[in-house]
Amino acid sequence: MKFFATCALVLSVISSGAFAAVESPGNIRATVNGTTSFDNNTGLYTYRYSITNYGDSPKSVHEFHIPLRGATILNVVSPAGWEASVNRAQTMMGWCACRVDGFVPPPGYVNDGRGIPSKYVVMPGATLSGFSFQSPYPPAPGIFYAGGWVPIPVEGIDFPEGQEPDLPEFPMNLLSGEVTGPMKSDAAGRRRVAPASRGVGEARAQRP
Repeated sequence: MKFFATCALVLSVISSGAFAAVESPGNIRATVNGTTSFDNNTGLYTYRYSITNYGDSPKSVHEFHIPLRGATILNVVSPAGWEASVNRAQTMMGWCACRVDGFVPPPGYVNDGRGIPSKYVVMPGATLSGFSFQSPYPPAPGIFYAGGWVPIPVEGIDFPEGQEPDLPEFPMNLLSGEVTGPMKSDAAGRRRVAPASRGVGEARAQRP
């Protein structure tokens, strides 16, 4: 699987070259729900997740990440339009609405070279399920991270010397909450099923 990373924050640049605003992908209100089951025949735990974007959330949900903590996973399932990834350190499993097929420009849309939104994002007031994977490792409480869609520039921004912004790095720029995920341990294969988990969090965009 490929690994995708989210830019920490997005800075809009006005014609004079000044920085107009700082946009944070963590400025959302969302929750990740997780359930875990165990199959005695295969010795595998199945982890299933859904994400809910609250109706008063200011952005659509573009991505979320589940803790792995060294656990190996297999048989990853993703909803239509979403892509899965695991980072090289095997510490986090992520999904993002990365497909942009069928994008219909809204009235007045100007192609300024920045990224375009996916029609598969989770809009405010909606819930999306169908995320799952399997692992031989048992569940334990952990932290999820989730982010909204922001117009990430295709090319980097050249900041004037001395004006480089001090921006938080992934995943500290995202919303966080509690959720169950696998944890690598010597007890793999021993049945220990955690109850359904739910995490809710809020984050605010930082001032420019």
